[in-house]
Amino acid sequence: MGLTPPRSGSVRFLDREITGLAPFRIARLGIGYVPDDRRIFAELTVRQNLEVVARGGGPDGWTVEKVYSFFPFLQRLDARKGGALSGGEQQMLTVGRSLMTNPSSCSWTSRRGALSPCRQHVRGADPEAQECRRDRPRLRAERQFATEVSDRAYILEKGQIRFEGRMEELRQNEEIRSRYLMV
Repeated sequence: MGLTPPRSGSVRFLDREITGLAPFRIARLGIGYVPDDRRIFAELTVRQNLEVVARGGGPDGWTVEKVYSFFPFLQRLDARKGGALSGGEQQMLTVGRSLMTNPSSCSWTSRRGALSPCRQHVRGADPEAQECRRDRPRLRAERQFATEVSDRAYILEKGQIRFEGRMEELRQNEEIRSRYLMV
């Protein structure tokens, strides 16, 4: 996302060099970001938090109503200020905010356990999540959460790809999982 300057190498997205671009320029190219520290607007309501970041995505794009169908619990909190939400509720709002930018790819970082409120939805337990995984952003997540929601796996260590393959291959490779994912 351009939040940390690279020490070496380069980063490409959709055949375009993005190394050194400002984070807002990277976001405009279609990369969504779900930060671990949430970064919601505490004084805005849930709905306002979603609307303020909305970018048109055409007829199939994300809307507030579609985010609410993905996270029904958020709809009940529509008028509540972001700062009054619990940590899990804020995390759902953060994911919803990223989806509202209609990204073509989404980078999702998290401490272990921070995504628990979101897991049942993104795993594919409900029809809306199945649609999200099929039609919406490719997801890059960290550690165990990635093994639950991703179709392909890329394990990076110090800028080097240590594993690349189908998620099923990773699930079956005990050595790689224990070495890099600690699961």
